[in-house]
Amino acid sequence: MQESVMNLCRVKFRDQGRLMGGKGALPEYSRPTLGLTAVPRAGNDSGGGQLGNCIPCKPFGANDYCYLVVQEANWPIVARAIGDESLVTDERFATLAERRKNQTELWKMIADVAKNYTKTEFTAFCNEKNIPCGPVLSTEELMTIHTFCIVK
Repeated sequence: MQESVMNLCRVKFRDQGRLMGGKGALPEYSRPTLGLTAVPRAGNDSGGGQLGNCIPCKPFGANDYCYLVVQEANWPIVARAIGDESLVTDERFATLAERRKNQTELWKMIADVAKNYTKTEFTAFCNEKNIPCGPVLSTEELMTIHTFCIVK
């Protein structure tokens, strides 16, 4: 857990440096960043250059999400996994820059598939296809897993 928190801090500090270093907007954020002096709260955005988002899963409770990353190399796999071979070459999604511009639509298409799975099932579905993802866990789930690991 500490490693996860430190990595998130590292990404935000790096993004702050990019923002203040005069490199322009941070295109991986779905909210505009041009002209800001501080990295905004990212909500479900991944930051770090790759598109990532929390995808809602059934039964749609407060923690029923799977965090999924769409990397350049795995875009064709993601497109096929959501059931549409034509998306691989669709000009709206053909490049990372285009996927960023159209990420609202992209996340909706992925969510339309994920809604048929629990977060555990959707994680397994994506893992079988080598799509980086993981379930969003509640504190209770983390404690249960952590306690299980310690006791075992």
